[in-house]
Amino acid sequence: MPENSEPRRSLLIIGGAEDKIGRVTILRRFVRLAGGRKSNIVVIPTASSLASEVIEVYSTVFSRLGCPEVSSVDPQTRLESSSPELVERIDNATGVFISGGNQLKLSQLIVGTPLGEAILRAHERGAVIAGTSAGASIM
Repeated sequence: MPENSEPRRSLLIIGGAEDKIGRVTILRRFVRLAGGRKSNIVVIPTASSLASEVIEVYSTVFSRLGCPEVSSVDPQTRLESSSPELVERIDNATGVFISGGNQLKLSQLIVGTPLGEAILRAHERGAVIAGTSAGASIM
């Protein structure tokens, strides 16, 4: 990237109920924006009451679309949102995907924490940030 150029910044705001089985058009675009076969995607299922299922579904879809590395960050307390390990995952991500569920959980557990700041830094450096339903609202 030239010295004075700004990184390309992308937000992918998804209303909800995106296709995870058929053509997966929106999720395919997310993986492409995150770097395709060079992407490193982090799923944040914190808003969902079914976090493990959310992680499994999105990990499967993103892997099928060519993402070689999919991990998750799911803090259950504000203290966990200060975890250097979780912050580092976001700092290394080329794409961050925030799932749907209860938006209040996201605002209580992530906003204003080191993890929340890491998401903002990721956007500033050019990682694509995506979210569906509550994940879209919190953006």
